Amino acid sequence: MISICSVAPVGWFEVLDIHEELLKMGVRDTLITPKEGVELIGLPARDDIAVGWSLRRKLPLYVINIAKAIVKSRPHAVHVHHEYSLFGGKFKGIFFPVLLMLIRLLTKVPIIVTLHTIIPLDDKSVIRYKHLDSARLLAHLSVSLFRLLLRVAIKLINALSDKLIVGNERGRDVLIEHYEVARDKIAVIPFQAVKLYELTDVGEVCNHVGEKLVVSYGSMRKDKGFESLIKAFSDVIEQIPNARLIIIGSVRPHQTSWAYLNKLMKLARELGLEKNVSFICSTFVSTDKLHEIFRKASVFCFPYEEKMVIGSSGAVAEVIMLGKPIVLTKTLMLLEYKDLEGILVFYTSRKRLSNTLISVLRNLDRIKDRISSSDVNYFIRHRTPKAIAERLVELYTNLIKRKA
Repeated sequence: MISICSVAPVGWFEVLDIHEELLKMGVRDTLITPKEGVELIGLPARDDIAVGWSLRRKLPLYVINIAKAIVKSRPHAVHVHHEYSLFGGKFKGIFFPVLLMLIRLLTKVPIIVTLHTIIPLDDKSVIRYKHLDSARLLAHLSVSLFRLLLRVAIKLINALSDKLIVGNERGRDVLIEHYEVARDKIAVIPFQAVKLYELTDVGEVCNHVGEKLVVSYGSMRKDKGFESLIKAFSDVIEQIPNARLIIIGSVRPHQTSWAYLNKLMKLARELGLEKNVSFICSTFVSTDKLHEIFRKASVFCFPYEEKMVIGSSGAVAEVIMLGKPIVLTKTLMLLEYKDLEGILVFYTSRKRLSNTLISVLRNLDRIKDRISSSDVNYFIRHRTPKAIAERLVELYTNLIKRKA
């Protein structure tokens, strides 16, 4: 039996489902996760899950706490998930290479790092990411200095790890071309598992007679594009008065803001959309509530504004199995879904978003006929928690053998 120590939030990217599959396959996986994630989903105490850090801590103590938990578990390999604000903010994220260095010094085992966010180093990408709300502390840096910080961060992560995992081929290409990472150092394994529903849930139509329901879902952050969607929806209502928009969002400490939610609600009121736009937002929206709304949805919409960030969309993976139209921005983050053109409808501007939503809502039956269930099923088969766990076990086993 191989022993792995994984560092990742339990409520993120179906991490817990993948963890459970690893356990079923005989892997002793100790999952180290933040305190807030355990609290949000109400996870009971378990021997295989350890609290390693708190997002609320102002000092980067996660470096020491996670390293101590890893040493205690005595793993054959360590798998750490990386995102620039994962440990409670971008300032604390700067110390991530120190964590890898401690793991290297204290364990001498293979280190695998999954990169959830990759920023291309061209001027357009750097400027756009630098000025996102979530990166406001970095907005005053020059483009050259910010690019240097990104390059140094990935260089250090690469030097201190044995394998890097990215979710798609585009991420691999950017690591090679922009950060000069060796191709054989990178593994392409989807880290975003699709949400699996009971067959009775799939393809159910909206239960509200005559109502066409658009659902958008994600963290309450500006880069999710909710403002653009609300503005576009005012045009939709003029053409389709019985259309309704529900925005479901999570508001979590150090990552999202209640003030931004209040701003969105004020915008909806100013546009006279109180009867057409609803918000369901809390620190943690229950799975039962999500599924109830997902089943009633006519269309899903994800108006992301992180156009230059390479990563993976948890929200899209959450709903793709339902086989309903999904309207979304043509971003680098969503390129991994490009083969599902039957179910996805892309747009490129706010005006195009209005027109696209109107067209989709008017032609739901025609679009549904066009959706290829075989394409969706093929996509799902390669992205279930079990399929991802199987690929991870193969990777872990090869690295452990090589290190022995």
